[in-house]
Order: sequence, then structure tokens, then C-alpha cells
Amino acid sequence: MRPGENDDKKWIDYKLPIFAIYGTNHQFERLPLNVAEKVSAGVTELYSNPAGGRIRFCTNSKTMAVRAIVSQSRGVGFDLFRVDEKENREIFAAGFRRQECFICDGKFESRQVTISDGNEMIPYTLNFPYIGNLHGLEIGIDSDAKVEAGVPYRNERPVVFYGSSITQGAWASRPGSCYVSMISQRYNLNYLNLGFAGNARGERAMAEYMAGLDMCGFVCDYDHNAESAKELEQTHLPMYKTIRSAHPDIPYIMISRPDIITDRSKDNMRRLEIVRETCEYARANGDRNVAFIDGRTLLEGDYCCNCTRDGIHPNDLGSYRMAMKIGPVVAQMLGISQEGGGFHETQNN
Repeated sequence: MRPGENDDKKWIDYKLPIFAIYGTNHQFERLPLNVAEKVSAGVTELYSNPAGGRIRFCTNSKTMAVRAIVSQSRGVGFDLFRVDEKENREIFAAGFRRQECFICDGKFESRQVTISDGNEMIPYTLNFPYIGNLHGLEIGIDSDAKVEAGVPYRNERPVVFYGSSITQGAWASRPGSCYVSMISQRYNLNYLNLGFAGNARGERAMAEYMAGLDMCGFVCDYDHNAESAKELEQTHLPMYKTIRSAHPDIPYIMISRPDIITDRSKDNMRRLEIVRETCEYARANGDRNVAFIDGRTLLEGDYCCNCTRDGIHPNDLGSYRMAMKIGPVVAQMLGISQEGGGFHETQNN
């Protein structure tokens, strides 16, 4: 950053009551430490990654910058979306990333970015990095600008997404490029991202914790992290029963792993059937608010081989494809109209 570039900025701490924080607590933790410790050492390591964390506010500032104390962010910065209240969705406004290094430890300060050419108060959502740790955050606005409370989501109760590194956002170029975030942008949905890279194993302690959350929907996407089909079979149906006992009426969406299009091993095909069988069990017992999404369909279409970074983790194109398939199911089950563009457009099959 050029010396003095942000000297004229007014810096505002994210802890001020004017900012509404979503997806994490004010320590940037996605769940309590005592819960993480009950689940596993891996979740304990990742519970403070602020994946899906964000703040909402309004400002009439023409420019903005971000500074924070970060560790192990691996080049993933922050991004800002303008909330379109008329369309009930979010539109990308700016990205904040320190370009000088790939892994950022310590003080992070972005260049200032132009976000508006007028003086009107505009509602925004600022997304946190999906990996690494945050230890402080300030936004820098024009010295004469104001900050006010942001606008609410269409439902302040979140949709909870539980899953692997794919759910957490691995290899998306920006926080807003994670498929979970894309779904939120399109439908103005509050959400909680409980993706834990390599460590979503369907543990009983995690199922019990999630059952206690106040949510409006649940997306079960942890097939990838079960060590085997046998382990998945031992946890998948019990998780459904645990969460369903506490939330008998919310939408419950089950997804099988997306890379099965290139890996049709016996174990992988059995995993798909296990996820499907849980859904069939639910329907056979009178549950009409469940859905199954076949992971083989998530990345299909033109250039499907370009949808991942490594054959497993979706890049931005892959995340978009996943949002295109999962988002409408979530919206339909929540009773949200899908007119007005976005994921309502024609899809490649």
C-alpha cells in the first residue's frame, strides 16, 4: 500500500452496536470452544476460522478500506456486497485483499476502493475470509461519511450449512464466491456456515449442538469427510433423527459428494445411496419437508472439468454451478419466489 493512502479515513471498529454481525460471534468464532472440543481436535482447530462471517451496515461513503489483524489467511481477503432491497438480493461492490503476500500474518490493510458515486445511504454486507483467523477489524470510510444500521435479512433465523472444506469455501477466490455465500446473495438469506475442512464427520456432539440452534433450514453436505461409506452410514441417519427431533418442520436438504462425476468407485456409489436412503427413510415416515440432491449433477454441464482446482474442491465456476443447483431447492422449500433472474435462468444439464 502506498504510504499515506488511507490517512484521511475515519476508522470504525466492527464491535460498535451499529454493526450487525452474522455467522460468528464477536470473537469471530462459529461455535463455542467447549462444543468444538467435544467434537474433535480438528473442529477445535477450525472453529475460529470465520467462514461465512459478515457484518451489515449502511454508509454514504464514496470509498472504503479495511484493516484487521489476521493470521493464516492464505491470500483470501474480504469482499463487500451492496444490498439491493428492491430485488431482495446482494450485488458485488468491492474486494479487499492485500496483494503483497499470499499468506498474511499480522496487520492487514487494504487499499481504498470506490464503492459509490453519490451521497445516498447504501446498505452493505462485508464478508470475512473463510480461512485463517481474525483478531480485530475496522472499516475505513470518508472522513465526512456516516454509518448507520444495516438492513435485515428476509428471515433473521439462519439456514445452517454443515459440511466439508467445500462448504467452508476452500479454493473460492473470494469469500463471496463460496457456494453458500452465493445462495445467500441471491435470496437475501441469513446463514451459518459450519463447514470444517477435513473434519465434518457427523459426530454426535456436533449433531446435538446443531439441533439446539434456532434455524429456518438445514443443509447436510458432509459426505466428503466421512472416512468410508461405513462411517457415513453410521452417522448420516442418526444426524437426521437428532436434528429432526428438535426441528420437526424445517426444510432438511441432503447432498452427496460432487466429485462423484469423476470417481465412480464402489465406495463412492455406496455413499450416494446412503444419503438417498436417509431421505427415503424420512419420506417413508411421513416427512414431506426433505430433499435429496445427487452430487453427480452439481458440476455437470459445459466445461465441467474446469469446475475444480484439484478434481475435488470447486473453484469459482464450480461454486457457481453448485449454487445454481442447491439454491433453488433451498428457496423453494422456504417458499421464496425465484422470479427476477439470477438462479432462475436456464441451466446447463
